[in-house]
Amino acid sequence: MHYRIRGNSVQLVKTVRDEASGKAVSKPVGSVNLINGTISDSAKQSLTPEEFGGVEAWLERKQDIDRRKRQLDAELFSTTVGNMIQWTKEASADEVGARAEDILFALKDLQYAVAARAKEQMAA
Repeated sequence: MHYRIRGNSVQLVKTVRDEASGKAVSKPVGSVNLINGTISDSAKQSLTPEEFGGVEAWLERKQDIDRRKRQLDAELFSTTVGNMIQWTKEASADEVGARAEDILFALKDLQYAVAARAKEQMAA
């Protein structure tokens, strides 16, 4: 079994023996949604209990790594912003301009997320 990450989903690929040629071939058997952890019905039907358990274990490890990465990103955010400030001073106006819209949108999204979280805490 191997996993092909495709954006917010993972394609589950099983290696099986082709009856006609006798060669091993890769066969997609289903997918997993990385956002909510849902394993597709086709995967549930195509996998043995052992394979299904392996997929669940892989998914749990992947989600744990992603959670830890987000936590590390949050802890390093102020350093990243400092580096971005320095970069804007050193980079050409064209380089900064090419990335400005994405940076400003990301900061606006962060502002909304932080404000929503603060509002939740004040309501609690």
